[in-house]
Amino acid sequence: MGPKARGRGRGGKSGGGGRPEQSYPAPVSEAPSTSSRPQTPLEKPPIQQIPQAGSSSSVYETASITGISSTSTVSSVREITQTLTTVSLNQGPKLPRRPQFGSKGTKIQLISNFYSLQFPDRSIYQYVSHVFVDVTITPEGPRPRPAMVNRRIFNFWRTLPVHKDKQKDVIRLAVYDGQKTFYCPGRLDLGDEGELKWDIELPEEDGSSSRIQSFKIKIQETTIVQMEKLHQYLSRKSNDALPRDCIAVMETLLRQRPTTIFANKNSKSGGSFFQLHDGTARPLGGGLCVQQGWYQAARPTIKQLLMLNLDVSATAFYKPGSLIDSLMDFYGVRNPRDIYMNVFNRHRAKFEKFLREVTITITYRSSGRKKYKIKGISSLGADKQLMKVPEEDTTTTGSPFFGHDIKKQVTVEKYYNQMFGKKLALPFLPVVLSGQFKQIHIPMEFCNVKENQRYIGKLNETQLANMIKITATPPDERFKKIETGRGALHNEIEQIAMLKNWGVIIDPKPVGLTGRVLDPPKMNGGSGGGGKGRGGGGGNPITIPRNGVWRLDSYFKPAELKHWSVLVVGNPRYYNEDRVYNFTYILSQQMSGKGMKIADWEPMIVVANNKNTRDALIEANKFSRKDGSGSPANRAEIIIVVLCEGAVYHDIKRVAEIELGVMTQCCLLKNVDKAAPAYCQNLALKINVKLGGVNNLLVPDALKDVKQVAPQMNQRVMIFGADVTHPSPGQQRDPNSISIAAMTATVDK
Repeated sequence: MGPKARGRGRGGKSGGGGRPEQSYPAPVSEAPSTSSRPQTPLEKPPIQQIPQAGSSSSVYETASITGISSTSTVSSVREITQTLTTVSLNQGPKLPRRPQFGSKGTKIQLISNFYSLQFPDRSIYQYVSHVFVDVTITPEGPRPRPAMVNRRIFNFWRTLPVHKDKQKDVIRLAVYDGQKTFYCPGRLDLGDEGELKWDIELPEEDGSSSRIQSFKIKIQETTIVQMEKLHQYLSRKSNDALPRDCIAVMETLLRQRPTTIFANKNSKSGGSFFQLHDGTARPLGGGLCVQQGWYQAARPTIKQLLMLNLDVSATAFYKPGSLIDSLMDFYGVRNPRDIYMNVFNRHRAKFEKFLREVTITITYRSSGRKKYKIKGISSLGADKQLMKVPEEDTTTTGSPFFGHDIKKQVTVEKYYNQMFGKKLALPFLPVVLSGQFKQIHIPMEFCNVKENQRYIGKLNETQLANMIKITATPPDERFKKIETGRGALHNEIEQIAMLKNWGVIIDPKPVGLTGRVLDPPKMNGGSGGGGKGRGGGGGNPITIPRNGVWRLDSYFKPAELKHWSVLVVGNPRYYNEDRVYNFTYILSQQMSGKGMKIADWEPMIVVANNKNTRDALIEANKFSRKDGSGSPANRAEIIIVVLCEGAVYHDIKRVAEIELGVMTQCCLLKNVDKAAPAYCQNLALKINVKLGGVNNLLVPDALKDVKQVAPQMNQRVMIFGADVTHPSPGQQRDPNSISIAAMTATVDK
């Protein structure tokens, strides 16, 4: 489908409509932009060379690091740690100090999500020290062993009857971080060699001895953590940096008991805890569910206190239960018989990646090994997938395959039918592959996804939208959840006893604060040029926000829009031409009503179909003029991009605004179909700024207080914004995943 444009009987361009408040959901978020549109041609600009570090053109000299000699050899971790504590940054710009505290506004009392922490004072800690102990558990696999498994090993060691009576209490109070460190409130007797070793025979979680795993534990003392340092830091009696080893002790202690009764993530820094059996899990789609829980961390404050910070948390887990249910959820079908292998194999690699390393439990037998990790998914159904008969089945008397030629393969369906007497109800479904060499074949209908498995990949747009809907909570309800979390995490009897033995007390009342509600500043929206019949222009240009909402009769500086077009990208299966035309008319009406000059209320519509992103954008630019004369030198001022299913937002932004130099405004097809005036009004706010307009300004009186505190605001000032984005946990294994820092700036001309 090519570009289209046609007249519509709308009674001219004098559309009216009310002036809804500016408090509606914004359209698809856009990258920050400067006040003028780009002036680069429709071709990729040359790459700018970055000056080498240390060149004379740099604004600040590189900060020097003292205390480390490049020629010295550091022989131990302890030496490195001690050396790094002397690192200082000199010659860099000093951070400005806060000039004073504010006093304006109406005072109100607030409740925070912080709880005061009391821990043993200096006199006690001069006598009772906390021993930092290094734990080595072998064998070590190619990947770090999960903290949950390490804790099982550690807790099993803790209960061994071989410990001396005088050390049992010390070991009983030990707290473990799940990796290589545990702390004790007293010293362990490690003997003359300074280390202890044990052999551990770990049974299954259910206590059965069907599969015993062997481990070795070696314990060595490495250092002593003096909690006195934290008291000195909080009371400002020491100029040393925050003693993070003391904070690590407190955080490990605070999460010791919760990690045994809740699912835990991010155990290295406080962490989040999830109650997986409380019935609060909600489906996200695609084989996932969201579980809500609580986040906690120990925080030092400026008021000489150590605080426990608690908040609600939410994350995605694999939906426990039948693997076939996860398969149907992933493919969006309601009946497994609707999944055909030719359709399945189109997305098999994606489904296999989604499930790789997920633990399943099997249902076809009641004894023997019960848990397996998914290593792959077959491309054939169980009725066609061939497998080797395990050697033990061919040599065991009474086995249906006794004496079977090991070189002769059988179908997975036949093996399970003869070996276990299980007739497959869905033999056409693919098979789970497990084992180091994917030599274990398990039909899907005998597999259940084990509970408590966090998903670390990236959520798709639908899942992310569902996550936001589920976790959006009013403040009072959120606070009730935080209070529930405090009780669940730290009111449990064993946790209270553990903290008491360490001399730690958590205040059950949250910390109260005094806040100030500032008077809202006056906003100048300008008198505009739209007229009262075109959306409410011509009213009072000065407005005062109420509860964070304000009305704009018109823009302070409306922009002019001469040449633009609409590009429909993605799968246009549900695209309706009439609805897109209706959307462009209502959008034009809203822009004109705020004073913008719109030369063409019915822009050309280009449907990308199978074109790549670059070609589609070039064509949309070409037809931003009805005669198709758009060119690199004569381009569109903006292209409205309608995102259908399958459209990739960041690709559009990268190609349009970085490679081609064309401004875009993206919006979802579902919002285009509705064409709600409030949505179009929010869209117009973004478009006006991107075209060089100004939506509103603070009146001069609103800046009076700011200029008194910061006199430089009386001059021409540039304001910078900076941010950094990191790859999600699921992307960190990808060598191409990087952290990206970005900066933007604006200055009034």
